[in-house]
Amino acid sequence: MINQFRTLLLNLTDIGDNDEHITPGYSSKILTPILQSVYDIIFPKGYNRDYALYIAHSLLQLINAAGLDKAVVALDKRITYPNNDDYFKINRRSNPIVSDQNFPLFVYGNYNVIKGKNTDKILIQQNVDTPTQVSVFSYSHGKYIVGSQFFSDRQFITINYTVPTLSDLVTLDIIGLRFNIGKVSGSFTDTTSKVWQFLIDTPQQLDLPELFNSLNTTQLTNKLFNIPCKQDVSTFDNIWRNHPNWVYRLAALIISYVYRVNDL
Repeated sequence: MINQFRTLLLNLTDIGDNDEHITPGYSSKILTPILQSVYDIIFPKGYNRDYALYIAHSLLQLINAAGLDKAVVALDKRITYPNNDDYFKINRRSNPIVSDQNFPLFVYGNYNVIKGKNTDKILIQQNVDTPTQVSVFSYSHGKYIVGSQFFSDRQFITINYTVPTLSDLVTLDIIGLRFNIGKVSGSFTDTTSKVWQFLIDTPQQLDLPELFNSLNTTQLTNKLFNIPCKQDVSTFDNIWRNHPNWVYRLAALIISYVYRVNDL
């Protein structure tokens, strides 16, 4: 939805992508140190734009659940962004691109979201020098994968065929995937330049209680509330200080933060 509250919460410069529903022409504001500290907790460093959109969506849903959504439209009455939870519940895996049809790739599992990276392109490439081995490269992370670890340098995994037509399962624990390679005919080592490639999307995840705990420091919130605001934010500041329920407190804090960003 194009809505000024949401745009200020995201604080991302508009890049002309209508699917992002950011106010056209918006340039990200330079935040004061305290506001930047809050922003960096809400949107962790290393996040991508898709994850930022998901975080904003989740927080708007939280504000709605707390019954404080009037504060969202107080700055801008437009509600034109997708407000459906299903919008972000996508779990897709493309059909693999295979260089040799005699050796199809089979992929299993659900991709792990790490630092908000919920999309990836995976390249599996045969080792020319030792053709029983392959390397696995994640474009999203820019690293090679073996088991539960990322590596900057190319690392290899041995492909074994305990049964004639399907290799043993290879686990990529760090990203939550497994794969094996079929064999229609011939030997795996007949050629040494085989490659497999696929794309993957997975639903975003956000731990709202963890976010609340990260923001729940008196030193940070007192400095935030000491920032003057043109809008009357006393109600939201007091909800944060006094309400027994963390959902209401977090919703109120987000509103109080965005209203202060609006004054910049």
